[in-house]
Amino acid sequence: MHVLHLFIKGLLIKCQIVLASGEIVNANAYDHSNLFKALKGGTNNFGVVTRFDLKTFEQGKLWGGFIIYPWTSVPTQLQALEDFTSASGAGVDDYASVINAYIIGPKGPEFVANQYTYTKAQEYPPALQNFTSQQPQYSNTMRITNLTDITIETGAGTPNGYRYAHLQAFNHKID
Repeated sequence: MHVLHLFIKGLLIKCQIVLASGEIVNANAYDHSNLFKALKGGTNNFGVVTRFDLKTFEQGKLWGGFIIYPWTSVPTQLQALEDFTSASGAGVDDYASVINAYIIGPKGPEFVANQYTYTKAQEYPPALQNFTSQQPQYSNTMRITNLTDITIETGAGTPNGYRYAHLQAFNHKID
């Protein structure tokens, strides 16, 4: 989950940050609250965050997996990613995430392996339609499952000799 998303959802409750002066402070809603609010969109402009304290919650079932596409789908994959990240495209859906992986092997470009996760137990949600409707698909493991299962699948999908360049996108509204 992106740090900005943690703020939006109220899951981030405290940051420990090293300021430019070398001082270490804890920023939260009560102590250094202006700094805590500034971290929401300031990336690394205010210091180095060395610790995050987060609220936890039980995830429950979700919908996720991988879909493998031919390399020739790269232009439509990139368009779907652009649509996903813009409010004028697929729309804002806090439950959806996409990891685009463009697989380049020892002999050059091979395929696109996208991981989709929807943190509700809902199959083929509209926010992911621009991706999941694309054909042809070499492989599709999308299913209702749990986070442990998705994590195991993600780790198993790294073949020896390959390196991934991926973009991760969340679509969310910032108030």
